Amino acid sequence: MMLSSDSLYKPERMTDLTSTQIGTVGEYLVASIMGGFGVDVTRSDASAYDILALVGNIPIRIDVKTTAKNTPTRGFWVKKGKTGKERPFDGGGCDLFAFVCLEDHAIFFDTCDKYVGKTQIKIKRDSHQDQDPYQTWLNAVGKILPQ
Repeated sequence: MMLSSDSLYKPERMTDLTSTQIGTVGEYLVASIMGGFGVDVTRSDASAYDILALVGNIPIRIDVKTTAKNTPTRGFWVKKGKTGKERPFDGGGCDLFAFVCLEDHAIFFDTCDKYVGKTQIKIKRDSHQDQDPYQTWLNAVGKILPQ
């Protein structure tokens, strides 16, 4: 049997997952895709990032933000802190975001610094789906690596 994205991911299989479990699925998806790019990756339990990637000898900290559903506008929370003590994203602790939608496997990489002061990032479905994950990876990494 040949696997397709329709057989690999069915939204109804994930209805009982917590937001933490959905995030973990997104982290594994991003790590596997990046492995396919030829990048060495390690999942991390650090509080500010989820994946540590090595490009040459340079570590890149990636915070993965995941949504399960293919909605017209995707909201990704980037605020920091626990409930009641939340604060806007301060830019510290990660270099890149990976924005993931599990239902359509859309992945978009972007630098973290442009989202400082935000609590949520909204991305339109068409814009998210039209991005080539590899190109967004190259573009984002090109902005943070020393020249």
